[in-house]
Amino acid sequence: NLPNINWPVWSDDWNGHLNWCKSVSHDVANKELAKRQAYLDKYIKKNNDISINDATRAVLNDMVKNQPKYNILEQPVVTTGANSKNAICEHYAKESVRQNKVNISNNCGFKGPSWSSDYNAHKNWCMKDDNYRTADAYLKNRNQKLANCSKSTSLAMTNSGGRSALGTTMATTYMDMHNMFVPHKNNCSSSEAFVPLWQGAELGFCIDKDLHPSGAKHWSEAIRTCLSENKRLPEPWERKLACDYAIPLGIKHMIYATNSIGDWKPMQWGSNFSIMLHFQYMNTYPVFEGMVVPAFGGNGDQGGCKSGSYAKVGGLTIVDASGTLEYTRESLHFRCVH
Repeated sequence: NLPNINWPVWSDDWNGHLNWCKSVSHDVANKELAKRQAYLDKYIKKNNDISINDATRAVLNDMVKNQPKYNILEQPVVTTGANSKNAICEHYAKESVRQNKVNISNNCGFKGPSWSSDYNAHKNWCMKDDNYRTADAYLKNRNQKLANCSKSTSLAMTNSGGRSALGTTMATTYMDMHNMFVPHKNNCSSSEAFVPLWQGAELGFCIDKDLHPSGAKHWSEAIRTCLSENKRLPEPWERKLACDYAIPLGIKHMIYATNSIGDWKPMQWGSNFSIMLHFQYMNTYPVFEGMVVPAFGGNGDQGGCKSGSYAKVGGLTIVDASGTLEYTRESLHFRCVH
């Protein structure tokens, strides 16, 4: 029953107030709040003997409980005018840099302008036009992505600990922890080809279009080289799939070929896991016993993408019946995936 209570200035239409606030400057919004506050100070205290703080708190509590939140910041900055926009954007820039640090430390792999450690770039974007009004939405979206990445990493760490066995190494555990065996959307560089899990799938993996330029290496060094690039060696299924679609995907040197796939290259490492092998053909020599890894390529047009064998990581070869011994390990070319 207070005087001069007019709609829509005084209404319980939360969305109406929100839309109006979003259409005006902070100065105008703060002046309107101050005007209404002065009115409440004058009439509510006088007529109802209720302190304005209690009345305001009751209204705010009801809004928080029953209405969606619309805060530019998780912890609102209580400032006015241009200072408010500046404070919002400073907070946005600091949070954006912090989020990218988490992205890098957890090896989440998020890329693009939003994932940057450039404080000034984030602040300049926020200060441009009315971008500061959507800053909170960007922060929340990135926080959700980081939370999902963290859950995946924790799950990978748990799983990797549960399946330690012959063939598991520190390197493969690291790959698990950093989701290197998890399919993802196409974020391949120009030197990589995206191979979908099935035709039309959004998820898949990226594989180098050509052999690594560092040349042939021992298996352990090939793994270390790929890890240094946040990648790993391909597994047999991945390598076979990439080989089948090598021509349309522009992937070179997968097999010996006289066609457009590329010129002949030797065998290539085909797994991040090794196995023990004892091999002797028809009771003849040589006899090999040691650790091997799947390897592919080199069988020419006879085998094509179906060709596959193994390469020796380290072992002992009995060369002949006299017991001549030879310690063997091989160096092969390779390519990386992620």
